[in-house]
Amino acid sequence: QEYSQARKIGLPAYKTISEIGPDHSKEFEVAVSLSNNELARGYGKTKKEASQAAAKKALIILERNKNTHHAK
Repeated sequence: QEYSQARKIGLPAYKTISEIGPDHSKEFEVAVSLSNNELARGYGKTKKEASQAAAKKALIILERNKNTHHAK
């Protein structure tokens, strides 16, 4: 969120894609998007954990893309 706000590229949106398993042992899949473009998906035992995993992956992708564009 801080990354996207600092660069004025909008706020990330999180969407729960799936919940798998019994109530006592669920695994969640969450997608994170910016400007309606899905960047990454994360998995975890809670929605928060899955969202954080997706956010970390998205940040890596955004940083990689930023560095690629600067290299050109």
